[in-house]
Amino acid sequence: LQALRYAAMVSCMTFEQLVEAHARFKGQNTHDTSEARADILDFLGWKDADEEQFGRDTRILLASADFGKELTTTVLWLRDRGLDIRCVRMQPYRESNGPLLLDIQQLIPLPETTSFQIQINTKRLEERRNMSIENELRFRFWERILANADSRLGKEKVPVSYNWMGMAANLSGVSFSYVVNQDVSRVEVYINRSGGKVTENKSIFEHLKNNKAQIEDEFGSTLIWQPLEGKKTSRIKFEINKGYLSDENDLDELQSSLVAAMNKLQDSVNPFLGSWKP
Repeated sequence: LQALRYAAMVSCMTFEQLVEAHARFKGQNTHDTSEARADILDFLGWKDADEEQFGRDTRILLASADFGKELTTTVLWLRDRGLDIRCVRMQPYRESNGPLLLDIQQLIPLPETTSFQIQINTKRLEERRNMSIENELRFRFWERILANADSRLGKEKVPVSYNWMGMAANLSGVSFSYVVNQDVSRVEVYINRSGGKVTENKSIFEHLKNNKAQIEDEFGSTLIWQPLEGKKTSRIKFEINKGYLSDENDLDELQSSLVAAMNKLQDSVNPFLGSWKP
């Protein structure tokens, strides 16, 4: 924690502030910081100071005679999230009537795996960056769905970053959901009764399928009927081959089409949910 506090403090310093701090540390006159400046430039491998590049990345080096499991676990977690933090074990030894020896070993990352771990961390950071972008795109997508005047999601709903939003049907355990992926979207009826009513899921699905002709006629198009064999749940859906990565000009049309399809799906299915008997 002390190292993290120091790293955070240093990351906020300008190059000139660090020069003055280093001069004070070395007991130099802060009116003449040329030696401290030269030391820092030499350490950084720079010829001249570059304020724009300075402090962008801060490295943490932990040195100890030993490292406990809690600390090493924390260090590995921080490294996995892109922080350059290392553990170096420094163990002193003294032979009988001999000199004091210091055994220095880098524990995290292991020297022989450093290159591989850098590649893995770079890949994970890129994956997280892409995930963050996708979350933002989905959030904006749901904002526009909720803003559609014909949407029945309800005023209490708020945009989310995951890929679905739903609302309850007029039968317990059944819901109507919007699902959006990168290049395909759908509206669906999802049947998922839990507890002691799990066996009723297939019964509800079969009841709706027995009225397939009327439902699809009311809906105005063919639906995809999925009993999801081997699973407790079942689904009825309608797909559109566009998703949240569609061109901006296509998004309005996609979202309007999804809202219209959802409304028709509810209107065509709800009457038959009401007539289902356990």
